[in-house]
Amino acid sequence: MKLRTQKTNYNIEIDLGGSVTEVTVCPLTSTEVRAIIDRHTKVKYHQGQRQEEIDELGIRLERFTRLLVDWQGVVDANDQPLECNEENKALVADHNYDFVNALFDRADQINQEVNQQQKGDKKN
Repeated sequence: MKLRTQKTNYNIEIDLGGSVTEVTVCPLTSTEVRAIIDRHTKVKYHQGQRQEEIDELGIRLERFTRLLVDWQGVVDANDQPLECNEENKALVADHNYDFVNALFDRADQINQEVNQQQKGDKKN
């Protein structure tokens, strides 16, 4: 059985209503996702009861910025090329919910496809 032991970058296309861009993603490991959740979760006690406050938008932004490695063909409102950096990733994530969702969905598909492929290798 062949199992993954390291991270891999994948070049994929994101299509939103006929507008297509190529992006490079590196799906996050379970350990990385857990660390992101932990960083954005605060524990407070109220009347002796433990309560967690989860910053879901913070989790979403960090997942997006860590998952997205690079993009091609992304432009701003003035049709100027937009560099793929932390600041621009945050702006894109803040204003383009559908793009973020499409990226998350595609990364999940990659993980499922790789897992299915490994199951097929196991049977052969």
